[in-house]
Amino acid sequence: MPESAVTIAVDMQLQYRHPLGALSPYFRALQEGRALASRWRGRTYFPPRLPPDGRPPEWVELTGLGTVIAITRAHGLPGPTGEAATTSACVLVAMDGAGNMVVGRVHDSRSLQPGCRLQLSVAENLTPAFPLSLGFKRFA
Repeated sequence: MPESAVTIAVDMQLQYRHPLGALSPYFRALQEGRALASRWRGRTYFPPRLPPDGRPPEWVELTGLGTVIAITRAHGLPGPTGEAATTSACVLVAMDGAGNMVVGRVHDSRSLQPGCRLQLSVAENLTPAFPLSLGFKRFA
């Protein structure tokens, strides 16, 4: 009978700087709390799509407002500063001025329902555990 394998726990951390290329204007705008969409073939996309022929897209600034289409509540996801947030939700949002929808997060989803209005939020975008996720907050 063979001996059982010995295992050890190894904690590793990897940091990598990934260039964002043609999408850099979109991610720069997110860091500033702005919603930048791309327009091509007569449609406006947020998040943006790049033209397949390699040409740069036409960039269009949106208001950052959108409407909740669907909600999935996820208990225990980390909040904006890493603390547990028991009222977090993943939301499908139709952004004003865009022809597609986007998935994002809302950290305080109590009483959030389809049809509620949301605003893109810089503070919510800077969630350490999810640096590229879109964050939203309730729009009054």
